[in-house]
Amino acid sequence: MKQELLEYLTQEKEFLEEDIALLDTLPTEVLVEKGVLIENLQLDQQKGNELILLADINNSRFRPGDKVTLQVGKKRYVATVLENFFSEITILLHEKVTIPKDVLLSIRAEAVQLLNPMIEALKTLEEGGPGWTIFETLSGLRPPRPRSLFGAICDEESIELLRKYQLNLSENQEKYVLKALKLPSVYAIQGPPGTGKSFVLALIADILTAKSKRVVVLAPTHQAVNNCLATIRELNEAIRLIKIGEEIKSSGLPDSIERMSYFQFNKKLKGNQIKWPCIVGMTFYSAVIHLGLRASSLSPNVILMDEAGQLPFSFGALVGLFGAGSTIFFGDDAQLPPIYHERLEHHPLSKSVFQQFRSMFPDQVDALDVTYRLNTELCDYIGSRYYPNAQKQTFLKPATSAANRYFERALPMGIPDDIRNVLTPHPALTFFDNRLAQEPCTQLNEPEALKIAELTSFFLQTGLTKKDIAIVTPFRRQALAIRKALVNLVPADSIPVVDTVERLQGASVEVAIVSLATTDPAFFDQMSHFLLSPNRLNVALSRAKRKVVVFGPTDTLTRYALISGDLA
Repeated sequence: MKQELLEYLTQEKEFLEEDIALLDTLPTEVLVEKGVLIENLQLDQQKGNELILLADINNSRFRPGDKVTLQVGKKRYVATVLENFFSEITILLHEKVTIPKDVLLSIRAEAVQLLNPMIEALKTLEEGGPGWTIFETLSGLRPPRPRSLFGAICDEESIELLRKYQLNLSENQEKYVLKALKLPSVYAIQGPPGTGKSFVLALIADILTAKSKRVVVLAPTHQAVNNCLATIRELNEAIRLIKIGEEIKSSGLPDSIERMSYFQFNKKLKGNQIKWPCIVGMTFYSAVIHLGLRASSLSPNVILMDEAGQLPFSFGALVGLFGAGSTIFFGDDAQLPPIYHERLEHHPLSKSVFQQFRSMFPDQVDALDVTYRLNTELCDYIGSRYYPNAQKQTFLKPATSAANRYFERALPMGIPDDIRNVLTPHPALTFFDNRLAQEPCTQLNEPEALKIAELTSFFLQTGLTKKDIAIVTPFRRQALAIRKALVNLVPADSIPVVDTVERLQGASVEVAIVSLATTDPAFFDQMSHFLLSPNRLNVALSRAKRKVVVFGPTDTLTRYALISGDLA
């Protein structure tokens, strides 16, 4: 398995390097379309090294923390993205320079491949050496050890600790927390939408820390790490929490959570300025470099790995190198998978570490079964399609607090009939025929965008706020059209998030609007693997607590069995 993974990663590296070389040969319009270049930017404000730039067209996928190159005439400057909205981008220059206001600017993604540390770490894995036992388990050659030989918390003690929290846990939540506290060598907890996966992780982390275990929280992205640490802070205001990473990657963290580089952390740890118990969070990539490849004074007892459904197996196989006796994966392989190179999408090793562990040891993966987000109708629809049990029904059920939570609000006057038919409590999942244009649409449907803006405006008039609404679309061109339509109908400070499912995984809102844009039957069939991807649709439909509105060609959706007889 080691050699197969090495060949896989080496091949992926070669493909990425070819892609990077190809970018330099592509015309500007293609780079703009691919989202790696934004042209014709205007400087709005400069405060020190921080620039606010205005954009007419922004197809980019830049995220806070991404490195970019700012082009000013013939000069280039390295910068970091702070914020990226459809018409406004904020960047931080890495050097002191005054940018003229009367010059058109452009920013381009810094094209890099980051696989070298993964390849080098994988090479260090040797039979009998550090990390090999867990590598064998993840490869299916050795079953997980169900209980730590040293330091597991006994059942009676675990129950007593859990009772002190006085929490209203579901039966499964309590059962799986107690199982995790036995410190199995490898164990996985699946968290369908709204089932409290992050809370269960936080509870396990806090109890283990109270029992003097050294806990490290990992995730594929900084945002996921931040979410975990923030949830732990809500549970325990006193525990010391440390996030390792750049300050810019700490968006959303409470002020009480310390931020520092790994160099600063290691120096303080060696200088006895950091003492256990505390909880440390970092990205998986950072852990490979600092815990896997470099000599580290951080020696965790337990790794809690969040969003393991988005971590490639080729990366996750390295988790044993971090030195923990117990690794617990949290994730959901029915939601978004890892991102694979397009030439490796169908490779047998293109799977998440969560999928791999499930395929080897399905009895060691337990699923939380009570959703505190979805009402009964949404739970039945999503559960039957994406979370079936052995009897082809669903194991997912709504909590009592969520079951009867529907969109029930007084409606303003003057609502068109087609919109009024949507603003009803039932059905909680409503399909709106998007064939509003005379010509067939593919990735851009402007009449649909206008209708979505109109619907959003009425949702806001019922008392919802922008934080209560999420608009999801698979196409960046459609997202831009929806945003532009919203600008003309909704105050700028009331525009909700409009983005792809990648940004919205983990989000929870009152109402979700899904824009499929496509009406052309041939194009829909051609793109059906993408448009109707079970993982992507699951995320899109499961963000909402009360109501989901899907804009799409209803006859086509019926043909693909997305619309059943009771919803047509």
